[in-house]
Amino acid sequence: MAVTLFQSTTFKVLGIGFLALLMLIPLAQVQGLIGERSALREQAVSTIAQRWGAQQQLGGLVLAIPKRVRVQTSTGWITQESTEILLPDRLDIRGTLAPDIRRYGIYDTPVDTAELKLT
Repeated sequence: MAVTLFQSTTFKVLGIGFLALLMLIPLAQVQGLIGERSALREQAVSTIAQRWGAQQQLGGLVLAIPKRVRVQTSTGWITQESTEILLPDRLDIRGTLAPDIRRYGIYDTPVDTAELKLT
């Protein structure tokens, strides 16, 4: 019984390999599209953050007192200037946080609005 070219195992393996390589083309296109959409989403989130005020940090109350000290040296008296920093014994922060959704094109991202009271 003679084996024809289309029935040989080698031809079938090479055919499957060729089809697998051929399927890599649409896979690469889909991965490129996913990368492009991810970059557009990051750009939209960045634009929303710039318009909304970006990340902010809140620090407690600090009292900065300028200070002058006269110091005697071998050549005479000199005045040294410095700043003394005083922190409060207690800091109370009370507030409410309200999440909201902002949209930019087809992309949306959560933003937070806080009302804080420091004492």
